[in-house]
Amino acid sequence: MTVSSQRLHILKVLKRQGLSLEMLHNVFYAIIVSKITYAISSWYSFLAKAQIAQINSLFRRAFKYGYVKFIITVEELLASYDAQLFIKQLMIIIVYITYYRLPSLTNMD
Repeated sequence: MTVSSQRLHILKVLKRQGLSLEMLHNVFYAIIVSKITYAISSWYSFLAKAQIAQINSLFRRAFKYGYVKFIITVEELLASYDAQLFIKQLMIIIVYITYYRLPSLTNMD
């Protein structure tokens, strides 16, 4: 969390330099959210409620200071990444089935 808090300072400097909200939002996602969400589905269940609150507090501060367009939460990020992972896996299965044309289940004698 310390590193992420320090990275808010980078956003502060960029905002002072006149970077637009759209660009600040993109930088926030690139340098902070990407680090927090790396393998989130694996480690989220090991977080204590206090740690989740800390991360959500960081996201609220970023919104308060005008670095992001909207407030996000760790829970929303987890749901989003889980949905993306499910869609990727579903696409892999569909490609596999269409490419290899698995035999139909009706020919099982």
